[in-house]
Amino acid sequence: ALDHLRTLPGLRVMLSTVAFNSALAASAESSSWQRALSQTRSMRRLGLEPSAISYSATVNSCQNGNHWLRALQLLSHMHGMGLRPNMISYTSALSFDGLWAVSLALLRGMQLALVKPDLIGYN
Repeated sequence: ALDHLRTLPGLRVMLSTVAFNSALAASAESSSWQRALSQTRSMRRLGLEPSAISYSATVNSCQNGNHWLRALQLLSHMHGMGLRPNMISYTSALSFDGLWAVSLALLRGMQLALVKPDLIGYN
């Protein structure tokens, strides 16, 4: 999906955040965290602002690729951009094994952001 999306500007197809989010979701499925980060940067170069969904998909890609530090940086960046991380953002970041102190901090952040953890979040 990401490779196909790169050809769209040449075809004069109007790109949207929704189109990029679809490509980012495909990237998460294939654990292509580097591509997801690249696509998020491409969005900005094209004048599109990544949404909370964009960042959540990118965090999920980082989680699937086992890059927890990058996932946490993205969550922090979301806050800096005025975006509110959602349940998917947090649960993806909470999915890293062996990081109990980070997980506790994320659960506290969820409380402060008024995002109620679900069964996956507590698991």
